[in-house]
Amino acid sequence: MNIIALPVHLAVAASIVILCAITDWRRRIIPNYLTYPGILWGFGLGVAPESSLSIQSSLAGFGIGFIPALLLFAMGTMGGGDVKLLAAMGALVGYPGILDVLFLSILMGAALGVSLLIWRGQFLSTLRGMRGLILAMFYPGLAKQVPAMDSEFPFAVAIALGTLWALYLPGPVLLLRV
Repeated sequence: MNIIALPVHLAVAASIVILCAITDWRRRIIPNYLTYPGILWGFGLGVAPESSLSIQSSLAGFGIGFIPALLLFAMGTMGGGDVKLLAAMGALVGYPGILDVLFLSILMGAALGVSLLIWRGQFLSTLRGMRGLILAMFYPGLAKQVPAMDSEFPFAVAIALGTLWALYLPGPVLLLRV
C-alpha cells in the first residue's frame, strides 16, 4: 500500500507523525503547530460527508490516545508533546486503530530504549539500577542508594514507527480486535 492509496485522514496522520519524529529527534520538541491541527483535522474529517472516519471514531480515538498518555505525563515518564501527538493520532486514525498505534508505539519504544542503552554502553548499569528500584520497593532504606538514570529519548520516533506499522501493515494486532 502506498501513501496515495491511504484515506485522507491516514495520510495526514502519517505526514504529521513523521514530521514530529524528525523534530523530536533533532530538537527534542514536538511542535504544537503540528499536533493541534492534527487533532482538528481528525475531528473535521470525522464530520465531513463521504469521509471514512466518523466523528464517534475520531472522538473515541482521541480519548484513548490522550488519557493513558496524560497519566504517563503526570507520572513524569512522558513529555507533553508526546501526549498531544498520541491524541492527534487517535483523532486521525480513530477507534479501534488507536489501539494498534498505542500497542505498537510502546513496543517500538521498548525496542528503541534497549537499543539506545546498548549503544550508549548503559544497558548493564540500567539493569543494576532497575534491580535497585525493585529492591527499594520492599526495603525503603535502599531508595537513597539507587542512582538516577538518564533514560530520556525522543518517544515521537517510537510513536511514528508504531503508527506507520499500524497504517502500512494493517491487521488486528491486539487480541481485542478479533
